[in-house]
Amino acid sequence: MVQNKTKLQIHFAKQLLYDGRARLQHYVRLIQGKDPRVRPTLRCDMLYLGEGDCRWCICPDQVNRSSVVYSVGVGLDISFDLALIARFGCQVWAFDPTPISIQWIANQQLPQCFHFSPYGVAAYDGTATFQLPVKNRVSFTMMPNPESKSSSEGLVYRLGSILKKLGHQRVDLLKLDIEGAEYSVIQDLVKEAIPIDQLLVEFHHRWMKDSDAVQLTVESLKTLAGAGFELFHISPTGLEYSFIRTRPR
Repeated sequence: MVQNKTKLQIHFAKQLLYDGRARLQHYVRLIQGKDPRVRPTLRCDMLYLGEGDCRWCICPDQVNRSSVVYSVGVGLDISFDLALIARFGCQVWAFDPTPISIQWIANQQLPQCFHFSPYGVAAYDGTATFQLPVKNRVSFTMMPNPESKSSSEGLVYRLGSILKKLGHQRVDLLKLDIEGAEYSVIQDLVKEAIPIDQLLVEFHHRWMKDSDAVQLTVESLKTLAGAGFELFHISPTGLEYSFIRTRPR
């Protein structure tokens, strides 16, 4: 019992250290104009789930056993997905078309509530080329990257196509961690008015060398606001955003 308590204390200490460093970096980037200057527009109950870079903030009031959860972008960490299942007993559908993730998932012991599909989400149905940046060991991207160390092809579908494929009418919670493809996917899901109650997005303007990269994130935030998504949380890194849809389009 004492040992478990010590491990928990060490875990929280590491998380606090990580958050402190992340907040400092985010603050510096705000001053430099390299991160968007935005604030949450909605207050709600909040719950952190997952570990390290894969920790997300949700509003637990809108999640229950019958919720449909889409987790797009798996990598080598499903701590968020497993925490959702353990906490609420809900079904989680996870998606990732990249070879490292597919192989890793195949070697995991997974609960019955976790469903994995080896394809990704994009603003079109078809095949996409994914590149693994030199400085990254896991996260493939659809963005052009001249400094990639490997590439692969994988199937991608629009979010609306995936709902039809899986027989779902709506998504209660959607997590998008898709390495730069979020900008076009957000435009598409808003255009198609996909029924989504809660949306979690990691923005990747820091990956881009374009001087207007931050503006891409700003425009996406405006698009989501116009579609009724209220921002209720920004992570210490300044990259992960949590939204609730308070009104239909």
